Amino acid sequence: MKSKLLFVFSVLLSLFVLAGCANRADLTDMTGKATASGNFGYLYVNSTPSGANVSVNGVYKGLTPKTIPLAPGYYTVRVSKTGYLDYVKNNVYIAKKLTTKISVVLSLSCADSDNRDYSTRGTVTGGYNNCLNGQCVDYCSSSAQVVEWYCSDTGYATQEPVSCPYGCTNGACNPTPQQTCTESDGGKVYGVAGTAQVCMGTSCTPYPDSCNGAYVNEYYCAGSNVALDSSHSCDNGCESGACKPAPVVNYNCTDTDGGIQYYVGGYVLDGISQSIDYCSNSQTLKEFYCNSNNRTNYTLYTCPLGCTYDSLGHGICTANTTGWFDAYSNPSGATVYANLVQISYTPFTNRPLTAGTYTFKFVKLGYQDYETTRTIIAGQTIVLNANLTSNQTNTTNTTGWISATSTPSGASFYVNTLYKGVTPITLAYYGGTGAVYDLKFAKAGYQDYLTSTTVYSGQISNVNANMLAIGEVSTIGWLYAISTPSGASIYVNNVYKGLTPLNMTYNASTYTLKLTKAGYSDYTTSATVYAGQTTVISRTLTTNQTNTTNTTGWIYVTSTPTSANVYVNNIYKGVTQLNMAYAPGTYTLRLAKLGYIDYTTSVTVYLGQTTNVNAALTANQSNQSTGWTAWYDRDEPSGSGDYEDIVGLRNAGYYVCTTPLAIQCQTVAGIDFTQTGQTVTCTTSYGFSCVNSVTQYCYDYRVRFYC
Repeated sequence: MKSKLLFVFSVLLSLFVLAGCANRADLTDMTGKATASGNFGYLYVNSTPSGANVSVNGVYKGLTPKTIPLAPGYYTVRVSKTGYLDYVKNNVYIAKKLTTKISVVLSLSCADSDNRDYSTRGTVTGGYNNCLNGQCVDYCSSSAQVVEWYCSDTGYATQEPVSCPYGCTNGACNPTPQQTCTESDGGKVYGVAGTAQVCMGTSCTPYPDSCNGAYVNEYYCAGSNVALDSSHSCDNGCESGACKPAPVVNYNCTDTDGGIQYYVGGYVLDGISQSIDYCSNSQTLKEFYCNSNNRTNYTLYTCPLGCTYDSLGHGICTANTTGWFDAYSNPSGATVYANLVQISYTPFTNRPLTAGTYTFKFVKLGYQDYETTRTIIAGQTIVLNANLTSNQTNTTNTTGWISATSTPSGASFYVNTLYKGVTPITLAYYGGTGAVYDLKFAKAGYQDYLTSTTVYSGQISNVNANMLAIGEVSTIGWLYAISTPSGASIYVNNVYKGLTPLNMTYNASTYTLKLTKAGYSDYTTSATVYAGQTTVISRTLTTNQTNTTNTTGWIYVTSTPTSANVYVNNIYKGVTQLNMAYAPGTYTLRLAKLGYIDYTTSVTVYLGQTTNVNAALTANQSNQSTGWTAWYDRDEPSGSGDYEDIVGLRNAGYYVCTTPLAIQCQTVAGIDFTQTGQTVTCTTSYGFSCVNSVTQYCYDYRVRFYC
């Protein structure tokens, strides 16, 4: 029994020892050695914000708040959290059976807004609150010192006193001032005593001009630095830092153009030299004149229309020789001519003309012609108003045409000495009962071809110039038929040619000429044409009351649509509507218009009668026949400009083929666009446009296309 009790006691003692060993194994020092039960203390760590990592002697123990059992002794405690500065405390003592508490307010990571820039006022945030009065903002401790807050290498907000060489303002050192240089005399002006001054902030150093014998020490600015020119010798000596002026001499200065006259050429004589006005470039005039000291001086003037020379070689500004006129009529729609050249249709404004005197004619079917003579003055605008008087006998168009061709083509063409373009070209002119125009064809390498033609209303005067090369002998001459009264029918070798007065071109030979007019006796004569010469046949017709009948009849052609090309016996005559005079007989009439089927018929002309032909053309969009369209003038140059573009023409009902091969653009007066001096667009892909601006007002243009 005793032995059994002893055994049970031994077992229980063993179990107690094992249990005690197990409890002591949970209590260790930081080296891992077990400590005796009851020989440990506690470390309690709390943080703001919570959830910070706790390490003891570099060993992670958990997140705050945290209670950690430790053996008595000294420890290093670290509290860390992302976005905050680590908190480290050394020599934290843990006492046996006691709890050591550490409460930490973590500081945000340190940030410096100016990155330790002394010239910028900045603010430091985070890095523990080491700032004065809770403010980590740079400030001036004196007028010459700034206290700069920055983040130390360990992440703490740290302050540093810094001296400011140029003073401290609002928590930042003042910037280094820029060096400047100023001159009182405007630079290298040897005749004026001045001072160049270099400043650095408020500190300035002056450099006054001075004399060195007959030389002047001229100080001037070279950028922000001062420079010295000591090489200038004064002709009349140096005094008080400046060259002395030349003695005043009363010269006898004369200006032949009377002073500053930009549009009058002249020269200046001052007893020493002669200075002639001249163009320093295509736009600038150097105008000489006598100044108040009776000496020669000059001014440079930019000529609005360019600089040129007069007949004596003096420079002058190109004068404005253009004036303008506005035209109105009652009723409107009258054709306006200036010196028989068609301008446009009323009403219109701002049409340019070269200064001079013009005869203006207003023409409208059913009304008497209105005629007036007015003078165009350069730079001014005149206004023409025509109150037209009804006249039912005036029912025919008074416009005719000149169709000019040349061999070779491309000759410059002039009408009454005015350039109109290059051949081939067709122009509209006043015809009436017969208007005579002088023509000239000119081409490099060829002799000028001079002739004249008579334009009749509703008819085309065809003129072809067979031009001779320079040195080539001509076999061509001219036959000029004139009658009193005019309007006599002309027959050459029994072939009708037109009405007097008329200039005709023939090979050198002898011809039979006959003039006939109702109420007058016929006149027949022999006329010899000589090469290169004009034979003039002038005849006053004899009244003959027995001859009272007209020797011609007329063909009056209209079409729907209008502006169809008219051919008689395959000879182009103009565009519809058209009235033509012919000797009695039968003729083949053909009307052609792009986009329509040709209309052909036979027409018989009876003596003294008018045969009316009205052709209703049939549309044929596939009709892409080769040739020129009629002249198109859809737009007026009012508003933003004159637009004869292809899209606009088609939208307005004008026919333009799909792919035009060529285009001609000219004013309604027949001046090619290349000769107007205006900026325009003229292409087969777009058509024509001219834009009004402050420097140009567009003429009224027309176009035609070759398909």
